[in-house]
Amino acid sequence: MAPRKALYEISPNRQRGKDLNAFERGQIKAHHAHRLTHPQIARLMNKSPNTISTSILEEKTRRDGITKPRPGAPQKTTARDRRRILYVVKKSPDATYAKIRAETGINISNSTIHRILDSLNMDHWIAKKRPFLSKDQVKARLAWAEERKDWTFDDFAKVIFTDECSVERGSGKRPKWIWCYKHQRLDTGFVQTYGKGTNLSIMIWAGIWLGDRSNIHFMRRDESSKHSGYSAASYQEVLDEQVPQIYEPGMIWQQDNASIHTAGVIIDWLANNAIAVLPWPANSPDLNPIEHCWAYLKDYLNKHHPRLASQGQSEQAIRAYQAAIEEAWLAIGQELIDACIMSMMRRVQAVITAKGWYTKY
Repeated sequence: MAPRKALYEISPNRQRGKDLNAFERGQIKAHHAHRLTHPQIARLMNKSPNTISTSILEEKTRRDGITKPRPGAPQKTTARDRRRILYVVKKSPDATYAKIRAETGINISNSTIHRILDSLNMDHWIAKKRPFLSKDQVKARLAWAEERKDWTFDDFAKVIFTDECSVERGSGKRPKWIWCYKHQRLDTGFVQTYGKGTNLSIMIWAGIWLGDRSNIHFMRRDESSKHSGYSAASYQEVLDEQVPQIYEPGMIWQQDNASIHTAGVIIDWLANNAIAVLPWPANSPDLNPIEHCWAYLKDYLNKHHPRLASQGQSEQAIRAYQAAIEEAWLAIGQELIDACIMSMMRRVQAVITAKGWYTKY
């Protein structure tokens, strides 16, 4: 007996599938004429067998493969109404449903507005968070990408991508979807908790390159710096310890433009030790593949060490959290790291396509 397929999470945003177009229906008709079975056609066209069966069954009632009109209530809006709604959201992308009704004077439901905009290929989604980019930074990003548009896989394979990350206990949690009765929504076990106030936060550094990675380095605060934060002296400790272990002639060192990286003492240290440094455009985390590793690390901590989030800030608690971070870092598969680095050519092209502005990475 064949094993049953696993059940997948049902998305709350599922929508009715789009109708087949005339070309797709023509393909189905041709495949059917060549005596292919419905499952065979479904596999060829990446459609469900039910879609194929329905299309073949209704072929005789259609004209030129065009979808038949569906019965239903008459539309509540005119073409002019729909143009006014589209004008409002183009002018104010963050417009609420109430604002759309107020500015158009059209009294229709939220779902009707959503359907109208969906039919006009307008999506409604949560805005992505990205760092602010000035026009000069956009130009610098584009110039950086243009200079490396011909870089090959072998070129990026020489780069050691590095970064710091502040790992706060309990941070980076993904939204938790649950099944429960309405009266259980606020019961213990059906809510996603978060810490209140200042929680334990540890600054770490790491580097990745094709085929390997560095150890996690726990950065030390500089008590002589402002607010006892992290300074160029803190970063120089990283370089003193890590570079001799991982850097080899012919490799390229990548670091962003944080002030602790661009201090004169760091520039001199890298030059005196003959470390080739990759120029880097400001505010460009989308170009650094290690960012995806940080997301994986935080997700691992939340899944495998949730109890640590409620511990205190004793030396024992700090050591336990550091051990968990090292475990999470080693849990990242090298194939994932390599895949992130191999995406660099696509990242460069994405910046060029976006003319220096934001990308999906």
